Amino acid sequence: MAHLSVNLLGPLQIYREKHPITNLFRTEKEQALLAYLLMEKGHAHSREALAEMLWPERTEGVARTNLRQALSGVRHAIVTGSLFQPFLTITNKTIQFNTECEYSLDTEKFHQLIEFTRSHKHNEKDGCPICIEKLQDAVRLYRGPFLANITNTDSLTFREWLTIYREQYFRQLLEAIQKLSEYYKTLGDFEKALRYARQLVTLDPLDESSHRQLILILGMQGNRSAAIEQYQACCKILSEELGVSASRETQDLYEKIKAGMLSGKQHSNMLSSFTPTQLTMFFGRE
Repeated sequence: MAHLSVNLLGPLQIYREKHPITNLFRTEKEQALLAYLLMEKGHAHSREALAEMLWPERTEGVARTNLRQALSGVRHAIVTGSLFQPFLTITNKTIQFNTECEYSLDTEKFHQLIEFTRSHKHNEKDGCPICIEKLQDAVRLYRGPFLANITNTDSLTFREWLTIYREQYFRQLLEAIQKLSEYYKTLGDFEKALRYARQLVTLDPLDESSHRQLILILGMQGNRSAAIEQYQACCKILSEELGVSASRETQDLYEKIKAGMLSGKQHSNMLSSFTPTQLTMFFGRE
């Protein structure tokens, strides 16, 4: 049986027996159809519902014709030789992705890695190395927003579906990166902590807590001028984009850094303030 590998995080990538076949999909709607069937593979979908979702502004007859053509394109793309592999279970009324076939999906791997870190039990006071490895694997899997290349859709229902998954995976990514930054900060590995903190600010520049994490790490690293510059950048973007000032917590951090209270011996004092309870918030339960 042929193996189908699909990556939905970032631009769609489809492989059959490790050979890329994404370019065999003729239209964005064909890609959207396969992606939808993969993500909602738990049950069969009526042809009527799929046609209405993907072509809402067409008449029922035209929408059903478009669905037949798109389905034909999907089947053609995933066929191996002259044999149609059972990646899809198709009847006159319904279509469903066949979960009994050989396939792999990056969103499933991503979800499994994140859920492992949430449920894993361990006794590490300074975070769990196993969970950290899982989080790093999850971050590497995330190539970009869910189905980043799907942009031209006239269906409100499909856009809402797309937005829900994009937001879900993006928030899980931010959570993973935040935990990694916190872990390395607690260990005193400021270079790695800084790398993840910068990534957070780049991904979500309007999140003040991400800026504060970056400011704190720069201060703990002894780079006071860079920390002050980051504080100023934070204040500017909050003012220009949201029309608000930095919170008292962020301002207090700035004042401490400006006064030189987070350099030298303050590193160890800051690290010792973390309790096992705080750490297990980020790395599962003891």
